[in-house]
Amino acid sequence: MMRCVHRALPIVGLLVGLSLPVTAGAQELSCGDCHNPNGVAVPHSDGCRDTSCTESCHAKPLAAIKHNTGPGTPLDSTDRTTICENCHNRPFEGVYHPYKINVSAGTPTAAGMIDLDLACGRCHGGGTNSTSNPPAPGVAYLTKANLGDFALNMHADKPVATFGYTIDRPNTLVVNVDATQSLCLDVCDAYDWDWGDGSPHSSGVTATHEYVEGNYTITLTVRDTGMGADSFSRAISVEAPDYPPTAGGTCSFNANTWTETLTDASTDDHAVVKVTVNWGDGSMLTTDASVPFGPFTHAYANVAPASPGYYTITQTAFDTIGQQSTRTCTVTPTYFTLGGTVKSKAGVNLGSATVTVKMGTTTRTAYTASTGPGAGTFSVGSLKPGTYTVRVVKTPHTFTVPAATITLGPSSSGTVITAIAP
Repeated sequence: MMRCVHRALPIVGLLVGLSLPVTAGAQELSCGDCHNPNGVAVPHSDGCRDTSCTESCHAKPLAAIKHNTGPGTPLDSTDRTTICENCHNRPFEGVYHPYKINVSAGTPTAAGMIDLDLACGRCHGGGTNSTSNPPAPGVAYLTKANLGDFALNMHADKPVATFGYTIDRPNTLVVNVDATQSLCLDVCDAYDWDWGDGSPHSSGVTATHEYVEGNYTITLTVRDTGMGADSFSRAISVEAPDYPPTAGGTCSFNANTWTETLTDASTDDHAVVKVTVNWGDGSMLTTDASVPFGPFTHAYANVAPASPGYYTITQTAFDTIGQQSTRTCTVTPTYFTLGGTVKSKAGVNLGSATVTVKMGTTTRTAYTASTGPGAGTFSVGSLKPGTYTVRVVKTPHTFTVPAATITLGPSSSGTVITAIAP
């Protein structure tokens, strides 16, 4: 075991964290002289066993130090004293005593320890930014937090296994793992993934596995030749994927009434909670959040201004987490025609009679043909479905008021209107 030795001091002072004064020209001391000042014949006090002595004085292999080697690095020598002193001997110039480095970047550095910025930061900058804490020429800048992450495992004499994971979307039973943050001396030689469900193990820096719903523990074992192996576990919970719903159903259009009926048959792996229908004609959206949904009906003839045309109906289904899907169907309403013949009381076809067709605010006027084979006939087009009253005027003839009441849908062309006088 290499001795922790104090070299001759150019000053008088106290070792940080110790009560033994050290003066210029003092003789060499063993570790026990400081850490066991009462003279008890043991090499260390209890408080020393977890200090920097276990990292610097004891015979750990230098090859296990996770740092670049060679000229310009702290590991540019094979001499243990020189190597350890490069990083661990900051508080007292001229004194070799390897102090432990505080690797927790966010905590105060206690007496007897070295701050990261005074150790690793001498080369890599440290602090919070490279402007205030520039690195040495040609050296990568690392923040103090970065330095802490690296220094924490600098003396590990076995690989450090760790991994992160993500859960796929939308198939939430698939888990992806990534062990790129595992630490080895150079390159990790082997990765073994135990999925925790009894299935065959996997290998590789990254891997993918599909589960059934449940709770599992994934264990990664990393192997590094000459350093051994390390394992790391994470507990995961996976649930069956919640896929979007499927909007389904049937559309049925009554051409005589211009009425659409949509019957919902939407499905989801959990539940459909709402269905909406956009009728495509500018009318209000129809929404139903009560199971069962619908049926949904819509009368295109009641929409103002109502007109025939090509309409796209969009049905949307929503599931419990707001996912949605749509389906469409189309309707093409067509206008109707009301036609017929006007006759005198004696049954003679009457030409030039005025025929007025009315339903609500819709009014159409036509005249019966005065001559030819169609004399006495009339035809009124561009009519929506509904019930119309027909009024006829022809002097000197008299007709009932209304002369007829006709319901369109489909078109009607055989109406005969007969005068009641002269």
